[in-house]
Amino acid sequence: MLLEGEAIIRARWKGRATTKPGRKALDQIFPNVSTQVFLGRLKKLLARPGRQAYFDRLVDEFHELWLKHRGTSELPDEKIESPHEFDIKKHIAYLREHIQREEL
Repeated sequence: MLLEGEAIIRARWKGRATTKPGRKALDQIFPNVSTQVFLGRLKKLLARPGRQAYFDRLVDEFHELWLKHRGTSELPDEKIESPHEFDIKKHIAYLREHIQREEL
């Protein structure tokens, strides 16, 4: 769930001028866990062989999906410009439903 959440955050922030989207949205699924813990765990996960390439494809796939469906009834997103004011649980469910992760 951490990889999916991070992929969604990065996909939503892709192409923006600043490089730091923040991880506040992850508080919705992992309350009381610090950003440093998230980043440390993410670093370990992405260090596994093939994981970085998989993760990059997941970000790209979700970015395309998000651009097409953001703000719709399927993928509600009232504050598209916000890196953290969105329902990350619904976004993860949408990602799982529409992206065949095993094919990435």
